[in-house]
This record gives sequence, structure tokens and C-alpha cells, in this order.
Amino acid sequence: MQRQDQHYSKGLFRMLKNRKKYWTVLLISLFLASCNQTQETSEEESSSQATAQSSSAASTASSETEEASVESTEVGDRLGKLSKSYIEIMGSGNYYMAFRSTTTFEGEMMEAETMMTVSGDRTAMHSKSAETDTVMVMMDGNIYMVDHASKTVIVMPQTMTEGDETLPEIPKSTEPVEVDDIEYIGSGEEDGLVYEEYRTESGTQIFYYFDGSDLKKIKTIDESFESVMEILELSDNVSEDAFEIPADYQQVTY
Repeated sequence: MQRQDQHYSKGLFRMLKNRKKYWTVLLISLFLASCNQTQETSEEESSSQATAQSSSAASTASSETEEASVESTEVGDRLGKLSKSYIEIMGSGNYYMAFRSTTTFEGEMMEAETMMTVSGDRTAMHSKSAETDTVMVMMDGNIYMVDHASKTVIVMPQTMTEGDETLPEIPKSTEPVEVDDIEYIGSGEEDGLVYEEYRTESGTQIFYYFDGSDLKKIKTIDESFESVMEILELSDNVSEDAFEIPADYQQVTY
């Protein structure tokens, strides 16, 4: 049992080491759409106003240019507002997010459906895959791994070390996200969805896929991993049940 727990904790440590980068990329992905689309919309509106003031001698050409600019503005405004609504919910520090993800990390592919609940400095993630069904709760400076099958709870500090490595702190929903090095690349269509591409200074690619006004998925490509996240639900409906640790389960503390 002890050897199994040690093996489990090492696997958990490895997973959590990459959790910070994964969630940071997600937060950047959601945040940058609002910033970039707002800026683009503002520029397009200025262009539209300037076109409307052009001389009557070029009225036909001006009208066509204005219509194209207005159409582009409407698209940018729609996508910007959509992304902004996601950011406002996540920025509140209290939200529920359900998503289906496929992540390839260091040659290994992981598929899971995750229900994440955030309430202040507490985060709970319930992940289901073909092999696992685990609950991870981060609160009070600890990480609780709940295994309902064996009725056990593994407890460890968020600052746990493994050898010479230290487990990075999980980013809080209230932490600021740096987006200065993010560049808008362009847009296009793929599999019937409209997408927008962004890129960070370090080379991480971020794609948004929209079906009309609905954000369907986010794809991130980095040198170490690739992830496709299909957003199923994002709301401010937070349940306290997500943070409940079964009192009758055996606890193993590290």
C-alpha cells in the first residue's frame, strides 16, 4: 500500500508541475480575445467614421468601404463581447467550468472530461477519463486527492517537493495575466468553424473556434504540449459540494 501511494504521489507531482502552465495558457487564451478584439473594433469604428466623412465625389466607393468596415466591426465586436463575458465570469473568482479536453504531453495523449469549480482561493477539479475518475481539491494550502473507488484521500501541501524539485503554486483566478507578448496572427475557417489565431513571444499558438456567436473550443500548441479544449459550460453557479472532503475516507498525509 505504501509503495502504491508513493508511486501515486510521484505521478500526481508530475501532473501538478505542468498544471500551472496549462491553466496559465488557458487564462491567457480567454483574456487576450477581449483585449485584441476591443482594440480592433475601436480601430475599425474610427475607420468607418472617417469613411462616412469622405467627399460626395467618391460616394459610391466610400459607401462600399463603409459597408465592409461596418461588417468587419460587427464581427469583431461580437467575438470580443463573447470572450469578454468569459473573462468577466472567470475574473470574478467564483465560477463553474465544464470542458472536454484532449491533451498531448511529451508523447502521451490524455483525454478527459473535467468539471472545475473556483471559489476565491479554493479550486476543485473532478476529472473523468477511460482509466480514472479523480477529484482534486486545492484549499487551505493543501491538495486533496480523493479516490472514491478506494475511499481514500491523499493530502499534501501545495509546496511539496520531490527530490530537488519544488511543486509550483497553482495560479489563483485573481492573479493578473500578462498578455503584452501576445500577437494577433489572423483568422480563417476550419471544419465549418471560424477561428482566430494568436501567438505569444515564446511561440505558443492559441486558436479560438466559433460557431456563429458561440465559442466552441480553444486549441493551444506549445513546444511541450498540444491541447484541444471543448467548452461545455461556464457559469457562476458554484456549489459548495465540490469542496467537500468525505470524513469517513482513510487519509494518507505526506
